[in-house]
Amino acid sequence: MVKKSFGEDFFPLFVIDLKTTQEIRDIIRDNSVSISLKVSYYNIDDIQTDSEIDDGAVTEIGILYDTIIRIYDKPFVTTAAKVDEEADEGDSQITSAPFVYYRVSGIPEDLISKNENSMNIIYEDCTLLDATINLLTRNDPTGDFFIQDSTNKTVYKDILVPPLALIPAINYIDNKYYHLYEHDINMFIDTKGTYVYDILSENVPVTNTLEINIISADATGDT
Repeated sequence: MVKKSFGEDFFPLFVIDLKTTQEIRDIIRDNSVSISLKVSYYNIDDIQTDSEIDDGAVTEIGILYDTIIRIYDKPFVTTAAKVDEEADEGDSQITSAPFVYYRVSGIPEDLISKNENSMNIIYEDCTLLDATINLLTRNDPTGDFFIQDSTNKTVYKDILVPPLALIPAINYIDNKYYHLYEHDINMFIDTKGTYVYDILSENVPVTNTLEINIISADATGDT
């Protein structure tokens, strides 16, 4: 699950539910770890049985995510029990399971790295919008970004950016030089680009949801 809070956070939060052993859970919980996450989607050409798929019938169509997730939220408690299905009917017992369910949350490393470069520059005879655009391209020359047109058209003789990472640098000049917009600035680094806009704007081209429909190849099953 990918949670995006555009009004409060700077990055999307990846929520990952793990079915793992207690030993691995303890390693994740007690140490600084990252998780390699690859999410692909496939086409299944032919299904012989519910449990058997012909060799070559599965084709990878594309990749949604292939990244390293830096884990930040690691709860202490997990679910570590299941119903014993071999017990007599009506006499099911809860027994220790060989696995545990564990939910962790984190942010992709490549998104965090876009905010780790230090900015330190002086702009001359330019608007606040010009300086902000230059900071975005300087930090990530090949990345995509959307920035809403500014209501502040003042040309400043000097705009000083102290040694700060991208997000703090843009917030700094926004506060010091009388603001890009009439309302508070909002900034969000998403998987598809960086967005800078008026927090009350209704014209921001961002997508909040992703829907995946999985359809049986023979159109009769419920896979």
